[in-house]
Amino acid sequence: MVLVVGVVAGGLGEPDIEAVTGVPSCDEFLTQYEACIASKVMPEAKVEMAIAYVQLKASLKAMADDPQSKPASLKRRAAFVRQR
Repeated sequence: MVLVVGVVAGGLGEPDIEAVTGVPSCDEFLTQYEACIASKVMPEAKVEMAIAYVQLKASLKAMADDPQSKPASLKRRAAFVRQR
């Protein structure tokens, strides 16, 4: 929730490098998503978008941490979300 606090305070700050998936395409997507929120989302929508980002990041991180999940699953999920 650090991201959400940063949004409320007026900016996203530095990308959260702590919660990476280890799958390059997913990590790149998360970095681009966060940068988009910081630079392109109107101020009144930033908190809502930041909350969605935190939830998505947690979901991808959980998939990455689950030994049953495969990197291919994460790549497909990131590609799907990127199209939205």
